[in-house]
Formats: sequence, structure tokens, C-alpha cells
Amino acid sequence: MPYFDAALSAEHQSRESQEAPQVARGMRGPNLPINPKAGSGVPAMRKPPSLSTLAMPNFSGMRPPSESFINALKSLIAVLPQENRDLLRTATDLINATAKRSKETKMPLSNLLLVFCPSLNMNPPLLRALCEAEGIWDAPMDASEDSNVTNLKRGLS
Repeated sequence: MPYFDAALSAEHQSRESQEAPQVARGMRGPNLPINPKAGSGVPAMRKPPSLSTLAMPNFSGMRPPSESFINALKSLIAVLPQENRDLLRTATDLINATAKRSKETKMPLSNLLLVFCPSLNMNPPLLRALCEAEGIWDAPMDASEDSNVTNLKRGLS
């Protein structure tokens, strides 16, 4: 899990660095509130969320994972023991199959992530990427020679 979390963190940091120029030019970022009543450029305090919404992740506006993040996931999945890889794929296949029938099941992917993430001890964005990323289960790469795994291991050392 630490390697998966490191890959997710690297993806998040690269997205923040891509969005930083927009914020510097005065454009609104994805989670920045604009409050015209706030003075001197400092946004006013927002009302704190209620307890019912604290644990609810916001998936609106999320972009698909980058190619480097998909390659990192593919590499990390390749080094998992076969039993763990099979279990993870079975869980993601179950989540995807249920989400595809969301009109009948009333369980879109966002709701399924809320249900499964605590049991799988996984961050919702990571499980979402595992469910939505195309090709991460195809022909595992040789992880011993992959630079993504090597870089993640160095970063955690």
C-alpha cells in the first residue's frame, strides 16, 4: 500500500503543479471558493461541513489518470503476489459490474467507492483509478526492470 499511496501522491502533486499557473493568473482553481464579499484578496471563512458530509469524497470534475500514473499502477500490480492481484482484480471487476448497472442497483461508482474503500483500506481516488484505468490488468510488465517501481521505492526509502 505505501507504494500505491506514493504513486497517488505523485499524481496529485503533478496535477497541482499543472494547475498552479492558472491560479497565479487569477483563474479559479477546482476547489477554491470565490467570495466577492471577502476583502483584500483573502477568501472569507466558509461554513464548516456537517458531520454527514465529512467523509463524502467529491468526485466531480476529476480528470482521468495520467499515463505515468497508469504505468505506475500497472508496474505495482505486476509485483503483487498472484493471489493479491487476483483478489484486487476481482474486487474492481465486481465494483465495475455493479456500477454499470447503477440504474437498477442505485449504486453509481461514487457510492460503491464509499462502501468498499474502508473494507479494502484504500483511498477513494486510488480505487477509482484501479476501476477506471484502461489496460492496467493487461500483460503485466517486468517490474524488476521498471523505472516506476524503482523510483517509488527510492522515494519511500
